[in-house]
Amino acid sequence: MKTSSRFLAAGFLVVLAIASPLRAQLTDVVNWGGDYVSANQNFVRPTTVTNGSVVTYTYSSNTAITPASGYTVPEGRTGPIYGAWQVTSLGDPPATNMQSRVVNNAAGDRIYFLASTNARVQGLIFFNKQDFLNGYSNVTLSLNGVVGSMNTTAISFGQALRYAVQSGGSWYLSETNKTTAGSFSNVSLQDQNWGVWDPSTTPFGTVPATFDTLGTSITDVSAFGFYFQIERATSASIELDSFVIAVPEPSTIGLLGLSAGALLLFRLRARKRS
Repeated sequence: MKTSSRFLAAGFLVVLAIASPLRAQLTDVVNWGGDYVSANQNFVRPTTVTNGSVVTYTYSSNTAITPASGYTVPEGRTGPIYGAWQVTSLGDPPATNMQSRVVNNAAGDRIYFLASTNARVQGLIFFNKQDFLNGYSNVTLSLNGVVGSMNTTAISFGQALRYAVQSGGSWYLSETNKTTAGSFSNVSLQDQNWGVWDPSTTPFGTVPATFDTLGTSITDVSAFGFYFQIERATSASIELDSFVIAVPEPSTIGLLGLSAGALLLFRLRARKRS
């Protein structure tokens, strides 16, 4: 009995030794961040629709907003950017100035939005499956094991920053949200609750009242992105310098499965010896 117990314990330690380092091995599906521009470059703005005090820069999953020039994609990084946003005037004078661009920055270029004077800005920035990195454009991808990380260097008052995923033609926003500048990282997307949201209307649909879709039920992702809402009496702005979506490497998953099999084998042998 003592010998078999030692054998089982040793086997368990071997499994842990194999599995633990593998948790950190991730492959990028989306990675926007780094040196794209040498000078500020404006986004190609979508067509606008005005409804009273709301100006919507309309949604399209086919037409990118990527700057038309002066934008070079670093090796191993995501290039095309898609998006839609709207500006709501909150007072008098109304919001009149809207900036939307990739800002040059030595520490890493930034996705930047600003609306001046009594404004609320809501928006969706996303990256389509056809541009997923490392072969994931040809893979049916669920949220199983998917990790999200992003960092904002500035975000105005009245803010909310959420992860967004598209699946089956519908967009979903994460219930979990970030309300201050800084890192919003190592978020397990499969463990989030999600709410259906429609960015294709003018104005946008409101943020979901309920978040009743489990991450484990989202099984065929066609885009990843983030939703933001900012507002301020003087001006509203957001600057984001990185957005990364990553999944466990296939070899990691295989070895973890092998480790689980090894543990079962140890147990069976231990029973026979006892």
